[in-house]
Amino acid sequence: MASQRYKKIDPDNSSGTDFTSIASLEAENMDLVTDDVYLDAEFFCTSGTADTSTDTAFNGWESDATRYINLYTNSAYRHPGYWDTSKYRLTASGNYGDAIIIADIGSGDGTIYITGFQLSVTTGAGNAYCVTVNNIKVAKLRVSYCLMKSASTGARAHGMNVSSLASGGEACSFNNILYDFDNSNSNAIRMGDAGGHFYCESDTVLNSYTGVRRVSGDMYVKNCLVKCYGYDTDYTDLTGSFTAEDYNAVSDTSASGAHSRTEQTFTFENEGSDDFRLSSSDTGAKGYGTSTVHCGFTDDITGWTRGATWDIGAYQITNRSAGGGVFQNTDEAMTGGLIPMSGGMQ
Repeated sequence: MASQRYKKIDPDNSSGTDFTSIASLEAENMDLVTDDVYLDAEFFCTSGTADTSTDTAFNGWESDATRYINLYTNSAYRHPGYWDTSKYRLTASGNYGDAIIIADIGSGDGTIYITGFQLSVTTGAGNAYCVTVNNIKVAKLRVSYCLMKSASTGARAHGMNVSSLASGGEACSFNNILYDFDNSNSNAIRMGDAGGHFYCESDTVLNSYTGVRRVSGDMYVKNCLVKCYGYDTDYTDLTGSFTAEDYNAVSDTSASGAHSRTEQTFTFENEGSDDFRLSSSDTGAKGYGTSTVHCGFTDDITGWTRGATWDIGAYQITNRSAGGGVFQNTDEAMTGGLIPMSGGMQ
């Protein structure tokens, strides 16, 4: 059985820090398979300094299903469901400046988990991605409990992009909030791969030129709240022919699932300040979700257990108690919340 290799990353270099940036961690090019270890890389932000690494490309690593790469934020430095500059954040900038690139991380069975990050990109020219995977050696990718946003004006910034996976590989995106990818031809979530399967579940997507786009490959969209057309009638919430699409709530007419909701109006805690936690007064997504999901989670973006009645999107307001969530008293806060990804669309 593989052993743990633990690394602490803190831009403020507090006691016990192994690396001060995600880029310096990536530069280690670890061979986890030969060493028979899995990597738990825990991210801190003890004095509020941002990690400004750009084009951090996990390339030349060796990992597999049991000797995986696990990147996650410490519970004390994880966002509370909205952008918080006192918590860990990765702010990439520069022309074509991606935040995290997943490339060669294994021999067709590379596995990586990204949990609880705040990711932003600022690009003056060209395409830039918060998370992009573009290698056929990636077999399992999970991105969850993250905030992603564009800070660009006049250039194409994107949220999550899956453009290549190993044959039969699987990517899961769930409990994420993505917003402001609003330049022409920008995508908040995109799949353009014929070799794998991409599951988007309980994500919230807002104010983007295209909310969720499928170009090719097997893409499943379920329990997602998408409001793009609701900001600008030139925007589109869902684009492409999905393998399966249901229980989504959108602001236009692009959802066609039997249980999906179209032309909806949504109410958030403080939309004007980019706080997209669902409000208790919402009538567009509250109470209309489903607990039957592929990716195996039962909580929301803050770690709050959803219970019997699920809301659509990343944030659960139904049955929530005051102050609940933010990964309080959960194993997930300390382990990164490894959730097995297996089986077919449910």
